[in-house]
Amino acid sequence: MKTHELKQNYKLFDDAKLRKKNAWILKNDCGYHVGDFLNLKCFAFGNYYRSAGPVALDGEEGLWDHLKITDENNADTIKTKITSIIIAEDWNSEEDLGIPVFAIKENGEVDLMKIFNTGKVIANKFGTDKLPEDYVIVETEMIDDRSRKKSC
Repeated sequence: MKTHELKQNYKLFDDAKLRKKNAWILKNDCGYHVGDFLNLKCFAFGNYYRSAGPVALDGEEGLWDHLKITDENNADTIKTKITSIIIAEDWNSEEDLGIPVFAIKENGEVDLMKIFNTGKVIANKFGTDKLPEDYVIVETEMIDDRSRKKSC
């Protein structure tokens, strides 16, 4: 099993932290496998960030997370484990291969919006509903284990 590092825009990072996002469309240049670890690093505008705590903003309701620029080692990191992978050949298949694993809720119901939204993201990103051959869709679950080393 490998540990992969992934720079993640702070908005997507927050969605992952809040468990709103657990599927990722990635270029398969690191040979991702089920069971590999994927460490998401908060990154934007060419910098790594860490939370400096909640702040109140004028004219806005609630508290907002204040981010400070930092280095890679001190950036906010979400530790995840890859639980399933959909390769381009399967996503693009004309055959009905069943419901993608990431679209099945804990109670067993199918989340059709998740399938629709993934297709929409692919179309927006690549200008087609087909996933390029060198990309994969990975599903992850959050974990907390600081003992792994970076390998890719």
